[in-house]
Amino acid sequence: MKNLLTLHYLPEQVLADFNWKPAPKVKRKRPFTVAIRLSVIEKNLIEERRGSLSVADFMRASAIGQNVTHREMVRRVIPPRVDAELKRQVAYLGNNLNQLTKIAHEFHQAGNLNVVSLASELAYIRYQLDSLIHHYTAPKSDVEINETDKIDEEFAQ
Repeated sequence: MKNLLTLHYLPEQVLADFNWKPAPKVKRKRPFTVAIRLSVIEKNLIEERRGSLSVADFMRASAIGQNVTHREMVRRVIPPRVDAELKRQVAYLGNNLNQLTKIAHEFHQAGNLNVVSLASELAYIRYQLDSLIHHYTAPKSDVEINETDKIDEEFAQ
């Protein structure tokens, strides 16, 4: 490769030396852009009427004469907030399960898989998951309370 410090070295030559090719252009479903200016009143009116539609979808539908006041798109669904501690605990259990699965595959291939030990570990992971579910949900009836108490007593022994 040539000396890159040469004053007469052109960028095209550098790109050619590295076999660089530009990325292919993406074909868009809607290749044309239309920009408009709005007054504050017009902008507020659009925001008010668009409902759950994006501004672009609302303007597009309005321009072609569709009735957009009753049309809704379910494309923007905001996921519910989840307690960070719950997410951490579930991730921890998932990690344990993945490690257990990996070890089970390795021992199974080697021919010395201990099924009783594997079942015990799986039962403990299930117990931890049930405890999380019990902690983050309110009991629906006295019957449900008694069933979860029985599960806790079984694993406490």
